[in-house]
Amino acid sequence: MSQNVATSWSAGYVTEVDYTIGFYRELAPSFLNWAAVQRGCRAPDIDRPFTSLELGCGHGYSANVLAACNPEGRFYATDFNPVHVVSARRLAAEAGTTNVTFFEDSFSELKHRDDLPEFDYINLHGVYSWISPENRRAIVDIIARKLKPGGVVYVSYNCLPGWTAMAPARRLMMEFITSTGGARIPEKVDKALALLQQLKEGGAQYFAANPAVAPRLDKIKEQNRNYLLHEYFNDAWELLYHADVVEEMSVAKLNFIASAAYGENLDNLAFPNQTRAVYDSLSDPVLKETVRDFATNQQFRRDLFSRGKIRLNQREYMAYYETTPFALLRTRSACELKGQFPAGEAALKADAYDPLLDALASGPKTLSELVRQPVLAQQNVVSLIEALQVLGALGYVQAGRPLSCKSRAAQVSRAFNNAVIQRALIGQELSTLASPVLGCGMALNLIDQLFLLAHQNQPKEKDAPAFVWSKLKAMGRRLNHEGKTLEDDESNLARLRELGEIFTRDTLPICRNLALL
Repeated sequence: MSQNVATSWSAGYVTEVDYTIGFYRELAPSFLNWAAVQRGCRAPDIDRPFTSLELGCGHGYSANVLAACNPEGRFYATDFNPVHVVSARRLAAEAGTTNVTFFEDSFSELKHRDDLPEFDYINLHGVYSWISPENRRAIVDIIARKLKPGGVVYVSYNCLPGWTAMAPARRLMMEFITSTGGARIPEKVDKALALLQQLKEGGAQYFAANPAVAPRLDKIKEQNRNYLLHEYFNDAWELLYHADVVEEMSVAKLNFIASAAYGENLDNLAFPNQTRAVYDSLSDPVLKETVRDFATNQQFRRDLFSRGKIRLNQREYMAYYETTPFALLRTRSACELKGQFPAGEAALKADAYDPLLDALASGPKTLSELVRQPVLAQQNVVSLIEALQVLGALGYVQAGRPLSCKSRAAQVSRAFNNAVIQRALIGQELSTLASPVLGCGMALNLIDQLFLLAHQNQPKEKDAPAFVWSKLKAMGRRLNHEGKTLEDDESNLARLRELGEIFTRDTLPICRNLALL
């Protein structure tokens, strides 16, 4: 890339602007374990001390959240950008989280460290396609040296064939940015997007031959510029087939076991039209996954590998569901009995799903607890498990920490969540809180965070809107409603009363069920 971006230590990776701060649930041990179990594979136990390493952690928000709600674990994370590491360490210090360690090491430096433990989990999200082949080999070296037998690796990457049409557009934007001097990189991105727009409007045949590009370009123009810089404009940017990643990971004795995108583990819902028959006719597991990607025109894979593909027997498989609580992530009324899958829109049978959703609405439950619910008396265990998996794929339900995990996670999570909300009060908004029930993060916007704080501090529910407004006003913030900014106190208070009722009815019960307060 141009000299404005590349430096001697960045190796062509964008460092002129910081990466966006986000939480990725796929890094949570509880989330990954359910993915493995869905495919009948064993994953590490998380009701005992375990270790987790995140490679390329950015601002370390995911590692901080997960450490706060999994005190049994010891979390390590590295990012070669010192600004990111400072940010990660500061949040851990503010929250008083002691079971997370951040390094400012490149992958080539980290692989030579002798002071790291062996890991149950090694995770990298949004890294593998955006680094050089040399850095990918360094990652595999780290995995080979530091992953325990039976440990798992989560890796996400841009893949083919789904990226085929868009790759030339990305190349043109890179050529434009490299050849254009003067302007800062974010400004060059806007000009590169404008160049593509001009070509589209001018009737460039590329867009006619690749009809999927135009809507994607429209979407890109609305996205965060910092995200776009890191997504599209690193020197190293490689599209990979699943077979490529399997071959590279095999050096570290890894086997592909599952997708961390739950819907892809449900074969009956994962194939459009008659492509399932082609998939079923094959025996080679790598070829089967490649056919899956062609069937769905896959653009982004979330792969889970294990050092040793260890199958669960029936007793172990059932034991997982009998000791793992499953929690509803949204209000019951927002759980529609339909969902979009690669196979198309699927309608869920009300007699199977309504009783299950009703049971989960009152709080997280294990399979053992679900089968004792009178409303589920007519359903067999196999059907309940299948329904839970479908609800997980839709994002309605998530597996939590095993019941045997120690309850002290609630205290640690509460301290972290308080630190996040305190940051919001000074204008540094973070969108995810730690749930000790899930062992994972839960998204909560600024207004809901402030209502949560109000319910913790105000003895009377009716005082919550005034409390929230006092905080927003001190931050210099105003509400927007129906496209207009509400300027005066009364209109903001009136709107907050409406939002407070929604919070109390819909969001507060979920916060309580997930122990966010």
